[in-house]
Amino acid sequence: MGANSNTSLKYQWKTEIEKFTDRQATVIEGLNARRRELFGRPTFYNIINYELVFRDLEAIAGWGPDLIILDEAQRIKNWKTRTAKSVKQLESPYGYPLEPGGPGAAHRPGPPSGPAPDRAGGQFHQLRID
Repeated sequence: MGANSNTSLKYQWKTEIEKFTDRQATVIEGLNARRRELFGRPTFYNIINYELVFRDLEAIAGWGPDLIILDEAQRIKNWKTRTAKSVKQLESPYGYPLEPGGPGAAHRPGPPSGPAPDRAGGQFHQLRID
């Protein structure tokens, strides 16, 4: 399983995964060689921030996650950005976008609300829910 999140939330994801499951999570970070090493480790959960997806598309494809969770999914709602284009290249049988629920609120599944349906559509395209 892979989780894409903002840089500031990567370790929160790791903490929560390890708290509620019996599995270890790996935060993918560092320079290129270090990230390749981390992708090569046997782990069920890899956590990467959106900015690294562009640089690590090949490594992510080699890892082949069964599920990709997009935390703060509004990061890809504008399909013209490099981040959105990179995330849309990820291949996985399942994807799950999470939208922010506001300060202190739990995340809710689904597209972020907003006035521009064409931008929210970018999330559905990546998740193959056309």
